[in-house]
Amino acid sequence: MENLHQNQQTNSHGQSEPSISDKPGYRFTFIEKSTEQIPRRKCVYIKEELVDIIGRLAAVKPGHKITIGAYISTVLEHHLEFHREDIECYYKENMPNTLL
Repeated sequence: MENLHQNQQTNSHGQSEPSISDKPGYRFTFIEKSTEQIPRRKCVYIKEELVDIIGRLAAVKPGHKITIGAYISTVLEHHLEFHREDIECYYKENMPNTLL
């Protein structure tokens, strides 16, 4: 974790590799999308330590204007889409209509 903000890391073979912060996948999927406004909101309760972690993540780049709610929404949207088939299968076991 200490090399998170460095541009390059050295692997076990002494070769330079892009750091986590250079990988566009996570940053685009979760950080960039977490700056979008949420038009309609609902209150949910989550563990305090999770709020603290997300708050620290949001503070890394203040210009991105990441909110805790937007980050959680982005992560949940990704989770629901990634696990869509499993979730629908689980839901259909007990309910006749599709969930998603």
